[in-house]
Amino acid sequence: MWTPLHVAVKNRSTNKVRLLLRHGADPNISEDESWTSLHLAVDSGDEGIVKILLENGADPKSENIRGDTPMKLAVRIGNERMVKTLLEKGVDPSLGYGRCTAVEWLKGHPVTGLSPPARA
Repeated sequence: MWTPLHVAVKNRSTNKVRLLLRHGADPNISEDESWTSLHLAVDSGDEGIVKILLENGADPKSENIRGDTPMKLAVRIGNERMVKTLLEKGVDPSLGYGRCTAVEWLKGHPVTGLSPPARA
């Protein structure tokens, strides 16, 4: 069953996503096929919502029933910009797909403009 947060993410409604999270919506609740809001945001290609979800505690290690983490999903659908966004937000690059990690996949897909790692 989808939560209001799932619906807001699927509809790419950034304001509703922010509102729901501000009022305690859990970004890690999954629907019937174990898709979290983060999976849906990655699938829709909405980098802004992905960033918001990660900043509000979304678990990048969560797996759906196919075994896809959000990073695996981004790699599988071939969304370079989403892989870059996930990496910039600190998602583990070893959470790749199948026989390759996200880093190995990126070797064949040049990405420019990555920000340097944040310093503590």
